[in-house]
Amino acid sequence: MNNIVKMINVHKYFGDLHVLKGINFHVDRNECVVILGPSGSGKSTLLQCLNCIELIQKGEIVIEDTIITPIPTKHDIKNVRNKIGIVFQQYNLFPHLNVMRNITLALEVVQKISIKEAEQIGRNLLDNFGLSDKADSFPNDLSGGQQQRLAIVRVLSMRPDILLFDEITSALDPELVGEVIKTLEQLADEGKTMIVVTHEIGFARKAADRIVFMDSGKIIEEGTPDKIIKDPENERTKAFFSQVLS
Repeated sequence: MNNIVKMINVHKYFGDLHVLKGINFHVDRNECVVILGPSGSGKSTLLQCLNCIELIQKGEIVIEDTIITPIPTKHDIKNVRNKIGIVFQQYNLFPHLNVMRNITLALEVVQKISIKEAEQIGRNLLDNFGLSDKADSFPNDLSGGQQQRLAIVRVLSMRPDILLFDEITSALDPELVGEVIKTLEQLADEGKTMIVVTHEIGFARKAADRIVFMDSGKIIEEGTPDKIIKDPENERTKAFFSQVLS
């Protein structure tokens, strides 16, 4: 197996609330995995544990050659965050900086890249994702869909090995969802390693190599899109899809 991500018997608590209950999960290099499930099932917490935004209380997370235990070192956390880029529902853009500067700032400060090289990376990505005419615009001048695409571009500029997407279309007006989904489909077609938490069943059906279904902090079922969407085995999975596809 070519696992780039592994979670082994991972448990996460918030106080007395047991959010992740013995999660065993893996992602292979160049695989697009979509995580589906009802609200409160632990999907977003799983992503946040992978990026060390939240720390686990039991188990082990392996990101390439870095092992994250319940008591990780600062060095290990830094290694993980260098390898993983995460895009949230909120755009988290700098409103006082233009589009290009939103991209180049981290490249210069974190990766110590020259202004010229950072701007070239920015131009290439903006052109690739249909935002080349927005380089001098400010975030508030963009539509919600354009802001979310910019947030994706900014993460891509850091050249992470793994991309995490946490419900990135849920705050968008319905007519803007399509342009962001096309961006995700483009990344999947390019063979990016992606873990996508979403309610967009159409994207899961079209772009996912594998779907993982979660409920109440556990992975209930996983398999190919055809198997999980059309012919699930678990009764909870069946009930979920009978509602969302009706």
